[in-house]
Amino acid sequence: MVLAYEGASEAGHTAGTELRCHVLWISDDGIPDLGGTYEGDTCFADEVIQPALTYPGAYRRISVELKSKQLKDGRVDPASGVWPLANLHSHVIHHLAVNSLLKSSQVDEMEGGSIGNFENDIPPGPNATETDYNDASLCLPAFQVLKQLIQRCISDAVSSGNVFADAILQHLYRWLCSPRSRLHDPALHRLLHNVMKKVFALLLAEFRKLGANVIFANFSKIIIDTGKVDLPSARAYCDSLLKTLQTRDLFEWIELEPLHYWHSLLFMDQYNYGGIQAKTQNVTSADSSDGDDDIDIVSSWNIAEYLPKATQDHFVLIVSEFLYVPWKYMKEQVACRAAMRDDTSCTPSITIMAAENLEGQVVDYLRGQIGTYFAEKLLTIVSDILLHFKGKGKSESVGPSNSELDPHLHKGDAALEFIKHICAVLALDQNVQHDILG
Repeated sequence: MVLAYEGASEAGHTAGTELRCHVLWISDDGIPDLGGTYEGDTCFADEVIQPALTYPGAYRRISVELKSKQLKDGRVDPASGVWPLANLHSHVIHHLAVNSLLKSSQVDEMEGGSIGNFENDIPPGPNATETDYNDASLCLPAFQVLKQLIQRCISDAVSSGNVFADAILQHLYRWLCSPRSRLHDPALHRLLHNVMKKVFALLLAEFRKLGANVIFANFSKIIIDTGKVDLPSARAYCDSLLKTLQTRDLFEWIELEPLHYWHSLLFMDQYNYGGIQAKTQNVTSADSSDGDDDIDIVSSWNIAEYLPKATQDHFVLIVSEFLYVPWKYMKEQVACRAAMRDDTSCTPSITIMAAENLEGQVVDYLRGQIGTYFAEKLLTIVSDILLHFKGKGKSESVGPSNSELDPHLHKGDAALEFIKHICAVLALDQNVQHDILG
Protein backbone atom coordinates (compact mmCIF):
# COMPACT_ATOMS: atom_id res chain seq x y z
CA MET A 1 0.00 0.00 0.00
CA VAL A 2 1.26 3.46 -0.82
CA LEU A 3 1.20 5.61 2.33
CA ALA A 4 -2.26 7.19 2.17
CA TYR A 5 -2.55 8.14 -1.47
CA GLU A 6 -4.23 4.89 -2.49
CA GLY A 7 -7.14 5.82 -0.22
CA ALA A 8 -7.56 9.08 -2.10
CA SER A 9 -6.64 8.10 -5.63
CA GLU A 10 -8.52 11.03 -7.13
CA ALA A 11 -6.02 13.37 -5.52
CA GLY A 12 -3.02 11.42 -6.68
CA HIS A 13 -3.36 11.54 -10.46
CA THR A 14 0.06 10.56 -11.80
CA ALA A 15 1.71 10.79 -8.37
CA GLY A 16 0.49 7.32 -7.42
CA THR A 17 2.80 5.57 -9.85
CA GLU A 18 5.96 7.27 -8.61
CA LEU A 19 5.02 6.70 -4.97
CA ARG A 20 4.52 2.96 -5.48
CA CYS A 21 8.30 2.55 -5.35
CA HIS A 22 8.00 2.73 -1.56
CA VAL A 23 5.82 0.19 0.23
CA LEU A 24 4.36 0.13 3.74
CA TRP A 25 2.06 -2.60 5.01
CA ILE A 26 -1.21 -2.01 6.78
CA SER A 27 -1.34 -2.72 10.52
CA ASP A 28 -4.56 -2.84 12.52
CA ASP A 29 -3.08 -2.53 16.01
CA GLY A 30 -1.30 0.82 15.75
CA ILE A 31 2.12 -0.87 15.65
CA PRO A 32 3.78 -0.49 12.24
CA ASP A 33 4.90 -3.51 10.24
CA LEU A 34 8.56 -2.57 9.81
CA GLY A 35 9.72 -5.81 8.26
CA GLY A 36 11.46 -7.14 11.34
CA THR A 37 12.27 -3.86 13.08
CA TYR A 38 10.01 -3.36 16.08
CA GLU A 39 9.62 -0.76 18.76
CA GLY A 40 10.91 -1.90 22.15
CA ASP A 41 8.18 -0.49 24.36
CA THR A 42 5.08 0.17 22.32
CA CYS A 43 3.26 1.72 25.26
CA PHE A 44 5.46 4.78 24.96
CA ALA A 45 6.48 4.46 21.34
CA ASP A 46 4.39 7.35 20.09
CA GLU A 47 4.93 9.77 22.96
CA VAL A 48 6.37 13.13 21.97
CA ILE A 49 7.13 16.12 24.15
CA GLN A 50 5.15 19.15 23.07
CA PRO A 51 7.45 22.19 23.30
CA ALA A 52 6.36 25.09 25.46
CA LEU A 53 8.31 28.22 26.35
CA THR A 54 7.06 30.26 29.30
CA TYR A 55 8.44 33.56 30.56
CA PRO A 56 6.41 34.54 33.66
CA GLY A 57 6.05 38.18 34.52
CA ALA A 58 3.93 41.32 34.47
CA TYR A 59 3.74 42.84 31.01
CA ARG A 60 2.39 46.38 31.30
CA ARG A 61 2.83 47.20 27.62
CA ILE A 62 0.62 45.92 24.82
CA SER A 63 0.84 42.16 24.31
CA VAL A 64 -0.75 40.15 21.53
CA GLU A 65 -1.81 36.53 21.21
CA LEU A 66 -1.32 35.10 17.72
CA LYS A 67 -3.24 32.25 16.11
CA SER A 68 -3.65 30.69 12.67
CA LYS A 69 -5.08 32.99 10.03
CA GLN A 70 -8.67 31.93 9.36
CA LEU A 71 -11.83 33.13 7.71
CA LYS A 72 -15.07 33.66 9.60
CA ASP A 73 -16.23 30.15 8.77
CA GLY A 74 -13.12 28.71 10.36
CA ARG A 75 -11.31 27.95 7.09
CA VAL A 76 -8.04 29.54 6.10
CA ASP A 77 -8.15 31.98 3.21
CA PRO A 78 -7.51 29.93 0.03
CA ALA A 79 -6.22 33.05 -1.70
CA SER A 80 -3.20 32.90 0.58
CA GLY A 81 -2.31 29.41 -0.62
CA VAL A 82 -2.87 27.86 2.80
CA TRP A 83 -5.53 25.31 3.75
CA PRO A 84 -7.41 24.66 7.00
CA LEU A 85 -6.42 22.07 9.53
CA ALA A 86 -8.89 19.48 10.70
CA ASN A 87 -10.89 20.54 13.73
CA LEU A 88 -9.37 17.76 15.82
CA HIS A 89 -5.92 19.33 15.50
CA SER A 90 -6.85 22.98 15.00
CA HIS A 91 -4.87 23.66 18.17
CA VAL A 92 -1.63 23.22 16.19
CA ILE A 93 -0.33 26.37 14.48
CA HIS A 94 -1.79 26.11 11.02
CA HIS A 95 0.25 23.97 8.64
CA LEU A 96 3.28 23.88 10.89
CA ALA A 97 3.56 20.18 10.03
CA VAL A 98 3.18 20.80 6.28
CA ASN A 99 5.63 23.70 6.37
CA SER A 100 8.17 21.71 8.40
CA LEU A 101 7.93 18.76 6.05
CA LEU A 102 8.44 20.85 2.94
CA LYS A 103 11.26 22.91 4.46
CA SER A 104 13.08 20.00 6.12
CA SER A 105 15.97 20.06 3.64
CA GLN A 106 16.39 23.79 4.12
CA VAL A 107 16.41 23.40 7.90
CA ASP A 108 18.93 20.58 7.66
CA GLU A 109 21.18 22.70 5.46
CA MET A 110 20.93 25.69 7.81
CA GLU A 111 21.93 23.64 10.83
CA GLY A 112 24.54 21.55 9.06
CA GLY A 113 23.51 18.38 10.85
CA SER A 114 21.24 15.39 10.79
CA ILE A 115 17.56 16.00 10.33
CA GLY A 116 16.99 13.93 13.46
CA ASN A 117 18.88 16.33 15.72
CA PHE A 118 17.08 18.38 18.34
CA GLU A 119 16.93 22.16 18.43
CA ASN A 120 18.84 23.57 21.40
CA ASP A 121 16.36 26.38 21.90
CA ILE A 122 13.61 23.89 22.81
CA PRO A 123 14.63 21.10 25.19
CA PRO A 124 13.73 17.64 23.82
CA GLY A 125 12.54 16.35 27.19
CA PRO A 126 13.43 13.27 29.21
CA ASN A 127 12.18 10.76 26.63
CA ALA A 128 14.72 11.75 23.96
CA THR A 129 17.27 8.95 23.55
CA GLU A 130 19.70 7.60 21.03
CA THR A 131 16.88 5.60 19.47
CA ASP A 132 15.49 8.84 18.05
CA TYR A 133 18.54 9.11 15.84
CA ASN A 134 18.15 5.48 14.76
CA ASP A 135 14.49 6.21 14.01
CA ALA A 136 15.55 9.05 11.73
CA SER A 137 17.77 6.82 9.62
CA LEU A 138 15.19 4.02 9.47
CA CYS A 139 12.24 6.13 8.35
CA LEU A 140 14.00 8.70 6.15
CA PRO A 141 12.82 6.90 2.98
CA ALA A 142 9.21 7.07 4.19
CA PHE A 143 9.80 10.69 5.19
CA GLN A 144 10.92 11.55 1.65
CA VAL A 145 7.90 9.77 0.16
CA LEU A 146 5.63 11.69 2.51
CA LYS A 147 7.29 14.91 1.40
CA GLN A 148 6.62 14.05 -2.25
CA LEU A 149 3.04 13.26 -1.36
CA ILE A 150 2.49 16.65 0.25
CA GLN A 151 4.18 18.46 -2.63
CA ARG A 152 1.78 16.74 -5.02
CA CYS A 153 -1.19 17.59 -2.78
CA ILE A 154 -0.25 21.26 -2.74
CA SER A 155 0.15 21.27 -6.51
CA ASP A 156 -3.24 19.62 -6.99
CA ALA A 157 -4.98 21.85 -4.46
CA VAL A 158 -3.59 25.03 -6.01
CA SER A 159 -3.97 24.12 -9.68
CA SER A 160 -7.31 22.33 -9.67
CA GLY A 161 -8.83 22.83 -6.21
CA ASN A 162 -8.75 19.07 -5.65
CA VAL A 163 -10.80 18.35 -2.52
CA PHE A 164 -8.99 15.08 -1.80
CA ALA A 165 -5.60 16.77 -1.85
CA ASP A 166 -7.08 19.46 0.36
CA ALA A 167 -8.33 16.81 2.79
CA ILE A 168 -4.89 15.18 3.02
CA LEU A 169 -3.33 18.56 3.80
CA GLN A 170 -5.99 19.18 6.44
CA HIS A 171 -5.53 15.82 8.12
CA LEU A 172 -1.78 15.31 7.74
CA TYR A 173 -0.77 15.82 11.36
CA ARG A 174 -3.82 13.98 12.73
CA TRP A 175 -3.06 11.05 10.45
CA LEU A 176 0.57 10.92 11.60
CA CYS A 177 -0.36 11.23 15.29
CA SER A 178 -3.22 8.78 15.47
CA PRO A 179 -2.41 5.15 16.43
CA ARG A 180 -5.69 4.27 14.69
CA SER A 181 -4.09 5.07 11.35
CA ARG A 182 -3.39 1.76 9.63
CA LEU A 183 -0.08 3.05 8.32
CA HIS A 184 0.82 4.61 11.64
CA ASP A 185 4.56 4.81 12.30
CA PRO A 186 5.68 6.33 15.63
CA ALA A 187 9.21 6.83 14.28
CA LEU A 188 7.91 8.86 11.34
CA HIS A 189 5.77 10.89 13.71
CA ARG A 190 8.75 11.60 15.96
CA LEU A 191 10.96 12.56 13.04
CA LEU A 192 8.46 15.09 11.70
CA HIS A 193 7.83 16.36 15.21
CA ASN A 194 11.56 17.03 15.63
CA VAL A 195 11.60 19.02 12.39
CA MET A 196 8.51 20.92 13.57
CA LYS A 197 10.36 21.85 16.76
CA LYS A 198 13.29 23.13 14.72
CA VAL A 199 11.07 25.28 12.51
CA PHE A 200 9.15 26.46 15.55
CA ALA A 201 12.38 27.48 17.30
CA LEU A 202 13.53 29.33 14.19
CA LEU A 203 10.15 31.07 14.04
CA LEU A 204 10.53 32.27 17.62
CA ALA A 205 14.09 33.39 16.89
CA GLU A 206 12.75 35.43 13.98
CA PHE A 207 10.21 37.05 16.30
CA ARG A 208 13.00 38.06 18.65
CA LYS A 209 15.14 39.33 15.78
CA LEU A 210 12.25 41.59 14.74
CA GLY A 211 12.05 43.07 18.24
CA ALA A 212 9.25 41.04 19.82
CA ASN A 213 9.57 39.64 23.33
CA VAL A 214 8.15 36.12 23.57
CA ILE A 215 5.94 35.64 26.63
CA PHE A 216 4.60 32.18 25.85
CA ALA A 217 4.82 29.87 22.88
CA ASN A 218 3.73 26.37 22.04
CA PHE A 219 2.28 24.62 19.01
CA SER A 220 -1.13 26.12 19.88
CA LYS A 221 -0.39 29.82 20.20
CA ILE A 222 2.26 32.48 20.54
CA ILE A 223 2.00 35.45 22.89
CA ILE A 224 4.43 38.32 22.39
CA ASP A 225 5.13 41.62 24.11
CA THR A 226 5.10 44.30 21.41
CA GLY A 227 6.84 46.88 23.59
CA LYS A 228 4.24 49.47 22.55
CA VAL A 229 2.29 51.53 25.07
CA ASP A 230 -0.80 52.24 22.95
CA LEU A 231 -3.03 49.98 20.91
CA PRO A 232 -2.72 51.68 17.48
CA SER A 233 1.08 51.48 17.63
CA ALA A 234 0.91 47.85 18.73
CA ARG A 235 -1.44 47.00 15.88
CA ALA A 236 0.82 48.69 13.34
CA TYR A 237 3.86 46.89 14.73
CA CYS A 238 2.09 43.53 14.74
CA ASP A 239 0.92 43.98 11.14
CA SER A 240 4.45 44.86 10.06
CA LEU A 241 5.87 41.90 11.99
CA LEU A 242 3.53 39.37 10.40
CA LYS A 243 4.03 40.78 6.90
CA THR A 244 7.78 40.46 7.35
CA LEU A 245 7.40 36.84 8.46
CA GLN A 246 5.40 36.10 5.32
CA THR A 247 8.38 37.17 3.21
CA ARG A 248 10.62 34.55 4.84
CA ASP A 249 10.85 31.47 2.64
CA LEU A 250 11.34 29.20 5.65
CA PHE A 251 7.85 30.10 6.96
CA GLU A 252 6.12 30.12 3.57
CA TRP A 253 3.10 28.07 4.64
CA ILE A 254 2.67 29.51 8.13
CA GLU A 255 0.24 32.41 8.46
CA LEU A 256 -0.68 34.03 11.76
CA GLU A 257 -3.04 36.79 12.80
CA PRO A 258 -3.80 38.57 16.11
CA LEU A 259 -6.40 36.86 18.26
CA HIS A 260 -6.30 39.04 21.39
CA TYR A 261 -4.60 42.27 22.37
CA TRP A 262 -3.78 42.78 26.04
CA HIS A 263 -3.26 46.24 27.52
CA SER A 264 -1.73 44.60 30.57
CA LEU A 265 -0.94 40.94 31.16
CA LEU A 266 0.01 39.09 34.33
CA PHE A 267 1.33 35.75 33.16
CA MET A 268 2.44 32.79 35.28
CA ASP A 269 1.89 29.95 32.80
CA GLN A 270 -0.67 28.85 30.23
CA TYR A 271 -3.05 27.79 33.01
CA ASN A 272 -2.57 30.82 35.23
CA TYR A 273 -2.85 34.30 33.79
CA GLY A 274 -4.95 37.42 33.89
CA GLY A 275 -5.07 40.57 31.87
CA ILE A 276 -6.85 43.62 30.56
CA GLN A 277 -8.00 42.52 27.14
CA ALA A 278 -9.06 44.85 24.36
CA LYS A 279 -12.44 43.90 22.98
CA THR A 280 -12.49 42.54 19.44
CA GLN A 281 -14.46 45.43 18.01
CA ASN A 282 -12.00 47.82 19.60
CA VAL A 283 -9.06 46.07 18.00
CA THR A 284 -10.51 46.18 14.51
CA SER A 285 -11.70 49.76 14.66
CA ALA A 286 -9.58 52.53 13.24
CA ASP A 287 -10.25 54.79 16.20
CA SER A 288 -9.63 53.13 19.55
CA SER A 289 -10.17 55.07 22.73
CA ASP A 290 -9.04 52.32 25.13
CA GLY A 291 -11.79 53.36 27.51
CA ASP A 292 -13.22 51.18 30.26
CA ASP A 293 -16.07 50.15 27.96
CA ASP A 294 -13.59 48.80 25.41
CA ILE A 295 -11.82 46.35 27.70
CA ASP A 296 -12.44 43.06 29.46
CA ILE A 297 -10.60 41.95 32.57
CA VAL A 298 -9.86 38.27 32.04
CA SER A 299 -8.99 36.01 34.97
CA SER A 300 -7.86 32.46 34.31
CA TRP A 301 -6.15 31.28 37.48
CA ASN A 302 -6.10 27.55 37.98
CA ILE A 303 -4.29 27.97 41.31
CA ALA A 304 -7.40 29.70 42.66
CA GLU A 305 -9.20 26.35 42.44
CA TYR A 306 -7.00 25.12 45.28
CA LEU A 307 -8.36 27.79 47.60
CA PRO A 308 -11.58 27.43 49.59
CA LYS A 309 -14.62 28.62 47.64
CA ALA A 310 -15.16 31.47 50.08
CA THR A 311 -11.76 33.01 49.23
CA GLN A 312 -11.65 32.52 45.46
CA ASP A 313 -13.62 35.66 44.62
CA HIS A 314 -11.35 37.71 46.86
CA PHE A 315 -8.33 36.29 45.05
CA VAL A 316 -9.69 37.23 41.63
CA LEU A 317 -10.66 40.71 42.85
CA ILE A 318 -7.22 41.55 44.25
CA VAL A 319 -5.38 40.27 41.18
CA SER A 320 -7.74 42.11 38.83
CA GLU A 321 -7.25 45.36 40.73
CA PHE A 322 -3.48 44.82 40.65
CA LEU A 323 -3.82 44.89 36.88
CA TYR A 324 -6.43 47.63 36.59
CA VAL A 325 -5.25 50.24 39.11
CA PRO A 326 -1.85 51.01 37.50
CA TRP A 327 -3.32 50.75 34.00
CA LYS A 328 -6.03 53.29 34.83
CA TYR A 329 -3.45 55.62 36.38
CA MET A 330 -1.31 55.39 33.25
CA LYS A 331 -4.29 56.19 31.01
CA GLU A 332 -5.12 59.23 33.11
CA GLN A 333 -1.52 60.46 32.92
CA VAL A 334 -1.43 59.96 29.16
CA ALA A 335 -4.66 61.94 28.79
CA CYS A 336 -3.29 64.78 30.93
CA ARG A 337 -0.06 64.94 28.96
CA ALA A 338 -1.92 64.88 25.66
CA ALA A 339 -4.01 67.83 26.77
CA MET A 340 -0.95 69.82 27.85
CA ARG A 341 1.40 69.27 24.93
CA ASP A 342 1.40 70.37 21.35
CA ASP A 343 1.47 67.15 19.31
CA THR A 344 3.19 68.85 16.39
CA SER A 345 6.21 69.64 18.54
CA CYS A 346 6.84 66.03 19.56
CA THR A 347 9.71 64.07 18.07
CA PRO A 348 10.08 60.27 18.30
CA SER A 349 12.95 60.58 20.78
CA ILE A 350 10.94 62.84 23.04
CA THR A 351 7.99 60.46 22.82
CA ILE A 352 10.17 57.48 23.79
CA MET A 353 11.70 59.36 26.72
CA ALA A 354 8.25 60.45 27.87
CA ALA A 355 7.01 56.84 27.73
CA GLU A 356 9.96 55.66 29.83
CA ASN A 357 9.39 58.42 32.38
CA LEU A 358 5.70 57.55 32.51
CA GLU A 359 6.48 53.90 33.20
CA GLY A 360 8.68 54.95 36.10
CA GLN A 361 5.85 57.04 37.50
CA VAL A 362 3.45 54.11 37.16
CA VAL A 363 5.85 51.85 39.09
CA ASP A 364 6.18 54.45 41.85
CA TYR A 365 2.42 54.85 41.97
CA LEU A 366 1.90 51.08 42.19
CA ARG A 367 4.42 50.82 45.02
CA GLY A 368 2.50 53.47 46.91
CA GLN A 369 -0.76 51.63 46.31
CA ILE A 370 0.74 48.36 47.56
CA GLY A 371 1.68 49.97 50.86
CA THR A 372 -1.69 51.65 51.31
CA TYR A 373 -4.68 50.52 49.26
CA PHE A 374 -3.73 46.86 48.72
CA ALA A 375 -2.30 46.38 52.21
CA GLU A 376 -5.47 47.72 53.83
CA LYS A 377 -7.71 45.71 51.55
CA LEU A 378 -5.81 42.49 52.19
CA LEU A 379 -5.96 43.02 55.95
CA THR A 380 -9.72 43.48 55.71
CA ILE A 381 -10.13 40.36 53.57
CA VAL A 382 -7.95 38.26 55.88
CA SER A 383 -10.03 39.41 58.86
CA ASP A 384 -13.19 38.40 57.02
CA ILE A 385 -11.70 35.01 56.17
CA LEU A 386 -10.74 34.38 59.79
CA LEU A 387 -14.25 35.28 60.92
CA HIS A 388 -15.80 33.12 58.23
CA PHE A 389 -13.84 30.04 59.24
CA LYS A 390 -14.02 30.71 62.97
CA GLY A 391 -15.22 27.58 64.71
CA LYS A 392 -14.60 25.46 61.60
CA GLY A 393 -11.02 24.59 62.36
CA LYS A 394 -8.30 25.76 60.02
CA SER A 395 -10.44 25.71 56.91
CA GLU A 396 -13.53 24.15 55.48
CA SER A 397 -11.28 21.66 53.68
CA VAL A 398 -9.90 20.13 56.88
CA GLY A 399 -12.70 17.61 57.06
CA PRO A 400 -11.86 14.29 55.41
CA SER A 401 -15.18 14.17 53.62
CA ASN A 402 -14.53 17.47 51.83
CA SER A 403 -10.99 16.52 50.80
CA GLU A 404 -12.21 13.21 49.44
CA LEU A 405 -14.93 14.91 47.40
CA ASP A 406 -12.56 17.52 45.96
CA PRO A 407 -8.85 16.64 45.94
CA HIS A 408 -8.05 20.22 44.85
CA LEU A 409 -8.98 21.59 48.25
CA HIS A 410 -6.01 22.34 50.49
CA LYS A 411 -5.66 21.20 54.09
CA GLY A 412 -3.96 24.27 55.49
CA ASP A 413 -4.99 27.55 57.04
CA ALA A 414 -7.38 29.35 54.69
CA ALA A 415 -6.08 32.86 55.39
CA LEU A 416 -2.45 31.79 55.10
CA GLU A 417 -3.06 29.96 51.84
CA PHE A 418 -4.89 32.98 50.47
CA ILE A 419 -1.96 35.30 51.23
CA LYS A 420 0.56 32.82 49.81
CA HIS A 421 -1.37 32.58 46.54
CA ILE A 422 -1.79 36.36 46.32
CA CYS A 423 1.91 37.00 46.93
CA ALA A 424 2.93 34.38 44.36
CA VAL A 425 0.88 36.13 41.68
CA LEU A 426 1.62 39.76 42.57
CA ALA A 427 5.35 38.99 42.81
CA LEU A 428 5.32 38.24 39.08
CA ASP A 429 5.84 41.98 38.64
CA GLN A 430 9.60 42.28 39.07
CA ASN A 431 9.36 46.05 39.58
CA VAL A 432 7.45 45.64 42.84
CA GLN A 433 8.52 42.14 43.86
CA HIS A 434 10.51 43.44 46.83
CA ASP A 435 7.50 45.45 48.01
CA ILE A 436 5.30 42.34 47.81
CA LEU A 437 7.65 39.87 49.48
CA GLY A 438 9.74 42.22 51.61
